[in-house]
Amino acid sequence: MKYPKIQSVTAIDNYTLVIEFDNKCKIKYDVAPLIEKEMFSPLKNLALFKAVQIEQGGYALTWNSTIDISEYELWTHGQKILTPIQDVNWPDKMAIESKLLVSEEEAFASTTEEG
Repeated sequence: MKYPKIQSVTAIDNYTLVIEFDNKCKIKYDVAPLIEKEMFSPLKNLALFKAVQIEQGGYALTWNSTIDISEYELWTHGQKILTPIQDVNWPDKMAIESKLLVSEEEAFASTTEEG
């Protein structure tokens, strides 16, 4: 399976990352549990944590030559940040918007029939 590539990242004070992928999905990823492991312990330093960078090609996030997290790990274990009608492909989005329009028309029709 091909996983989306990382397009942008923002580090938040509580050891959380907000990552946007090339498919426009956004996730939150909690790094705090990893910091207890020796490899990630330098990230306890907030200045280093906030210095996160995207590896060329969008395959991982890196902090230095020894600390990185792959797009696979982020994608499969991150928490999706949902926005209205996000992650819906175009035909589905059109169907949803069409149903919303029909529902509004039905609601309007029922109020005019009653009055």
